Amino acid sequence: MSVVLIGMMGVGKTTLGRAASKALGWKFIDIDRQIEVNEHRSISQIFDVDGEAAFRSLESEAISELAGVKHLVVSTGGGAPMEPGNLEKMRAIGPVVYLEAGPEALISRLKNSRTRRPMLGDDIDGRVRHLLDVRRDTYRRADFRVPMEERSPMEVVLEIKRIAEEHS
Repeated sequence: MSVVLIGMMGVGKTTLGRAASKALGWKFIDIDRQIEVNEHRSISQIFDVDGEAAFRSLESEAISELAGVKHLVVSTGGGAPMEPGNLEKMRAIGPVVYLEAGPEALISRLKNSRTRRPMLGDDIDGRVRHLLDVRRDTYRRADFRVPMEERSPMEVVLEIKRIAEEHS
């Protein structure tokens, strides 16, 4: 078994996933980076040239390829669980863990980020609130919820590690 991290962009899936993989001695896979390697171009370029639907298709394929692979910590894109069938594909990898943060924390992180996020546009506040409203119910269908508020990054990593070890 492996473990899959979901949640909004900016919540720290990649950073925390990398740390959890080290704590577990497992391999880390970032679905976005995997797509960039496979496609030989950035996520922004894929969005700009081919559009969101094409990106979501590539994302679903990348998730499907990991089914049954053991000892992975997988970080997904924020919209990945929204595609029909993707939560089930993620569960074929391992338990799905929702890293949950409120809009204020996400907005603050994203405004200070150097990473270009194609889904945000210019109105970061409004876009984050909208996406979180649209995605919240799907995110909460995860097998586990890890609230980020009032927890240190190390506490979150240890919680991911505990979930992964109990279900591997």
